[in-house]
Amino acid sequence: MMNRRKFGLLVFYASAFILIALFITGCANGKETIQYEGGIYYGEVKDNSPHGQGTYTFNDGREYEGTWKEGKMHGHGTYTWPDGAKYVGDHKDGTSHGEGTFYYTDGKEYEGEWVGGKPHGQGTMTTPDGEKHQGEWKEGKPHGEGKRTYPDGNVETGLWLEGEYIDDLKK
Repeated sequence: MMNRRKFGLLVFYASAFILIALFITGCANGKETIQYEGGIYYGEVKDNSPHGQGTYTFNDGREYEGTWKEGKMHGHGTYTWPDGAKYVGDHKDGTSHGEGTFYYTDGKEYEGEWVGGKPHGQGTMTTPDGEKHQGEWKEGKPHGEGKRTYPDGNVETGLWLEGEYIDDLKK
């Protein structure tokens, strides 16, 4: 259902002058297509902004399909890139935030917690050759306790600092 904008023309005659006013009542609510400088949005709107379920297709081929709040990606959705990369998960205030999975173009996959658009918290990165890192992440890198399993079966359990293995926890 789409609420339509209402337009009107008010003309007031008084002695020697004429007052003409154009008034607009209401605002876009419901489902609409909105053209922006950077792309096109189609979906639910509230107060002329994406709000609810909708799809934004960027001019460069990226696309976000999911939940919006007050003009920002917010809630569950899928963000795809033209090169095939894809994020499926939660968003907050326009960025990946909460639980989600990122599918990289080189076959890697990260599943876990996100903060501010980066892996942050508990998560697992798996590579196409079978290497797997499970543990704590900070700003996109292994950081804190973790376990790395290599394709040959070897396992490294320990501490990572900004992506670098620093200590074996078995000591």
